Amino acid sequence: MQAALDLTLEYTHTREQFNKKIGTFQLMQGKLAGMSCITVVLAQRTLMMKDMYTKLSASRAYVYAVARACDAGNVSRQVRPLLLSLIVSLRSQMN
Repeated sequence: MQAALDLTLEYTHTREQFNKKIGTFQLMQGKLAGMSCITVVLAQRTLMMKDMYTKLSASRAYVYAVARACDAGNVSRQVRPLLLSLIVSLRSQMN
């Protein structure tokens, strides 16, 4: 989206209609402002999704490590409730 905005901005500053740059028209400025806002929102959502993915991956890695320890018999009774609460919290975040 950012690349499209960059190309559009350049085009509106070079294209002329009625002996004026089309970037000076109020309608075009409004459309460019809307496009710019959408670009910012999409960038923020992308960062948020990357952060969520990183946290989810770390949680999954922890669950797998604890599961391997359980299979090997290396887990005390104190760890099992922690694992259960972690799984429940992961499932609640998915919905």
